[in-house]
Amino acid sequence: HFDSNLLQSKEDFIIEGDKNLLTILVKNIIENAKKYSLDGSLIIKADANEIIFQNPVSQDISPEELKKYFDVFYKWEHSFASWSYGIGLSVVKKICDVYGLQVILESFDSVYFLKIKK
Repeated sequence: HFDSNLLQSKEDFIIEGDKNLLTILVKNIIENAKKYSLDGSLIIKADANEIIFQNPVSQDISPEELKKYFDVFYKWEHSFASWSYGIGLSVVKKICDVYGLQVILESFDSVYFLKIKK
């Protein structure tokens, strides 16, 4: 018998939920980073209260523009990804809403940050 509590500390960011939804959540974030990253890189940081996904982009994205990213079918006009449908982040937002998580987008110094907070 495996006790998963052995792997958890009070400093872990834990989301318990449907494995399919959580897989879609993480997969969409990573695929989004691959599509829109300037060099294809992605940095993931986590602590007890938030997970931060960051990747370089070609230019800063305004807060007004970032608000649109959660709209279904919205695509950034400077995107390298012509094959994108603009659905991924709207799905991420809906899944976060299901689990009571806050999702925040920020951009500065040509770096894009997606934060998921408890």
